[in-house]
Amino acid sequence: PDRLALIQNSENIQVDGFTVEYDPLPYYQGTIDSIDVANLTMDITVPDRYEVPLVGPNTLPRSSPYFAHYFVPDSPGARTGTGKHVYIDSTERIEGQARKIRLRCSSNMAAHLQNAINEGATEIIVPHRDYGHRGGFSLQIKYSARVTASNILFRLIPCLGILPGENVGPVTFSNVDLLIKDPSTELFFSWRGAYSVTGHNRWGFLIEDGDWNGSAMYDDTLAFFMRRQDIMGIDGQTLSLELGDYADLFHTGDWISVWTEGQARLLGMSRITRVGSEKADGTFDVTLESIPAGTIVNMVAINEELYNRDTVVRNCSTRDVGAGAATTRIRTGGHFVDCHFEDIYLKTEFEDSNHATRARNFVLKSCYVRSNDFSRIRLDASINPKIIDCTLDNTYILGSRGYNPDPSKDPGAEAIYLDGNSWVNMTGNIVELEYGSEAWIFGDSTRNGSAEDLSDWVETDADSRNHFGVPPNCPPDVPPLEE
Repeated sequence: PDRLALIQNSENIQVDGFTVEYDPLPYYQGTIDSIDVANLTMDITVPDRYEVPLVGPNTLPRSSPYFAHYFVPDSPGARTGTGKHVYIDSTERIEGQARKIRLRCSSNMAAHLQNAINEGATEIIVPHRDYGHRGGFSLQIKYSARVTASNILFRLIPCLGILPGENVGPVTFSNVDLLIKDPSTELFFSWRGAYSVTGHNRWGFLIEDGDWNGSAMYDDTLAFFMRRQDIMGIDGQTLSLELGDYADLFHTGDWISVWTEGQARLLGMSRITRVGSEKADGTFDVTLESIPAGTIVNMVAINEELYNRDTVVRNCSTRDVGAGAATTRIRTGGHFVDCHFEDIYLKTEFEDSNHATRARNFVLKSCYVRSNDFSRIRLDASINPKIIDCTLDNTYILGSRGYNPDPSKDPGAEAIYLDGNSWVNMTGNIVELEYGSEAWIFGDSTRNGSAEDLSDWVETDADSRNHFGVPPNCPPDVPPLEE
């Protein structure tokens, strides 16, 4: 089986005390012998610690083409470094030699292969032909309440990792570790994401005391998602909303917020009095107590009860092991407290075209953050993000917009609150703001131990603003869950 557990329509469940490994391994590593950009090939030698690789085309059509990931060490012999995906069409043996393998890469991979040469790639992580990219997930919890996963050690995952979504009560992950068995040799933990929170949870969830090899995950370590609904029609007090397959998640009494296009500005909120079923055109109807003034078709509706509210990630860590960086994509709220993150690209993400929501009230408190090569925490179109009493090691704050092709529908970050942070080992700016973003720096904030001349290390474009001093109406910084 690919999965540890599926928990669905359940209450009062605890999964405790498991170690998860896979045999055969869903990958093998190889030393790069040569790269032929013109012929789109890479020749490698596979060590004896792996089974003799199966060769041929990928056998799983739903995941084809599949990708490998090359490794560029930080220094000679290091097991930390960087890398990029290389998509593969097939593998073959070289002159019949069992451990000499030629990777035939996809037609659009010439630039990636050239990058591997230019960057000095030494090894590559290759998916097992049959088991490399599996569908499904390892642990999924949905439509459930009061579920705890505890004291679980994942050594690797061949598919999506942990998926809590659409739950109706609290879900807790306590001491769930995602750690490579032998980091002195291995560079792989997973092809896909670790925590992929699909959103629409009526309660938040708690992730605590987790240690993760995020740099060996070749997708996001933490991804918190939620989908909004665009307004397709208005009839009196009734809104016709897209994505009708979400109708069952909406209930009478839920609060709905209405925003202008691109979730640029909040118009108001109202409660649901009736929910209709999905219609033939893929929409569904919700009737509200009142429609916020100014609401028109193509604006945005969000069910506020499904926002992963009161989510907490505390006392967790990422370790710098692998051929990449730990990454996050936060599209809802969340409180990160007392965490130690190495080699991480911490990012709130907004992409209007895929029905995403803007991250709101994201809090990073009392954490250590050392970014990856980007050297930043990126806050895309976030609303009221707050970073408090953190140590930011060679890591600056970037307030920016999301990924909408039309910038006019894609706002910058609103009201970034930076309270009492220590920027250390900095060689450049501590804050950069663009596309109309706004920030406040206050409290005992320092750069390389000094509070002097911080304004010299803040850069804004013509549409953005930075302030020094306590902001008006600053939201509370206490996380919703205390010890």
